Amino acid sequence: MTPINRKHVVCFDQATSAYKPYAHNLNAEQAAEHAKSLEADHMPTRVLDQKRNHSGQDPKKCRACLDSAKKITEGHTHQVRRPAAAHNCGSIW
Repeated sequence: MTPINRKHVVCFDQATSAYKPYAHNLNAEQAAEHAKSLEADHMPTRVLDQKRNHSGQDPKKCRACLDSAKKITEGHTHQVRRPAAAHNCGSIW
């Protein structure tokens, strides 16, 4: 079986103190570009491996992305440094 080399990106929404899906079905380069852009805007970001291609075009409605973001949030045990200007991941959409 050929491995799926796809990534998805989640970012931390300070308004809800939770990670939210941002993009999915990306190659490694695309995921790194998204993460770099978000982090330049002072948004903590995680790039995660996908076990399979995710269905649907909207990662905010993708069950696999939502489940992954929830799991990352639950495992988020360290304090996230808040930038001087508060941003939230949801404001990008």
